[in-house]
Amino acid sequence: MDRSGLPRPPLTLTSELLINYREPTPPNEDLIVRSKIVRVKDNAEKVGSGKPSVHVDLSLHQAKPEGGEKLLATATGIFKKLGALRAL
Repeated sequence: MDRSGLPRPPLTLTSELLINYREPTPPNEDLIVRSKIVRVKDNAEKVGSGKPSVHVDLSLHQAKPEGGEKLLATATGIFKKLGALRAL
């Protein structure tokens, strides 16, 4: 969005999503979701190299009442630009 000067995120499609579950997710507990952009593939420099994509690492944690967190799942995803701006 910053590079293109877009007011909203573009419409995207989940191209790949790999999830590794480590523990069951307990019901009625506070959860923390974290994400980190690993790589943005712009494709502006290569003609015919496919759609722009974003590679993201994600993690799901359970917030412990006494403090700290317990890791429940990790994931890696690739999200590709599908088309025009999303209508928010």
